[in-house]
Amino acid sequence: MINNARSDEGLSPLSIPSNFSTFPDYEKQLIIVNLERTSRGEPPIVGVTAPLNPLLTLLQLNITQIL
Repeated sequence: MINNARSDEGLSPLSIPSNFSTFPDYEKQLIIVNLERTSRGEPPIVGVTAPLNPLLTLLQLNITQIL
């Protein structure tokens, strides 16, 4: 799904790491967010911090639904 939307924007597909499935969901979300950010010239988020933890809990998605 993400790559379909990226294609509609004229962007190349995200290149997901080969070990992506081994990460916990919150790290998968961070990986995807950072791939999106860096592909658009934005700096990556440098890790999960305590203030982000409640936000990540609220945003938990089924990762397979957004790829």
